[in-house]
Amino acid sequence: MTSGTHFTKISENSIFAVNIYAVIKKTLFFIYLIIITLLSLWPAKGLPHIVLFPQADKLIHCCMYAGLTFLALWAWPDQFIGNKQFLPLLAVIFWGFTMEVLQGLMHWGRTFELLDEVANIIGFLPGWLMWRWIFKGKTVQRDAGH
Repeated sequence: MTSGTHFTKISENSIFAVNIYAVIKKTLFFIYLIIITLLSLWPAKGLPHIVLFPQADKLIHCCMYAGLTFLALWAWPDQFIGNKQFLPLLAVIFWGFTMEVLQGLMHWGRTFELLDEVANIIGFLPGWLMWRWIFKGKTVQRDAGH
């Protein structure tokens, strides 16, 4: 028998591993939400003015909220089963609208734009489709004993 350090392997199915993974997913969601909030409320003079094509900012809005939708569904898959997978749409509508209203109220060179909110709402669809495609609508498997 040799002496040495013995390590206990934590399986991927252990409670610890699942909890760490869940914490990481939720943390990424909130970091992303903070980034969207900062970008939405940053004074206009502090943002670069790059014109890729007319209304390119609408595509950017759509992509940002597609990412937000995907991360919400990924971080809380057991909360969005069946018809509940459309609940992040309400969050997208609420958060996007709140950002637009605050832009209009803060007088930092940003304005409320209804088309930006429409682009935010449209962004739900690619985020939801991407989540469905990657995870094929699967939710977290639960052990029968939990």
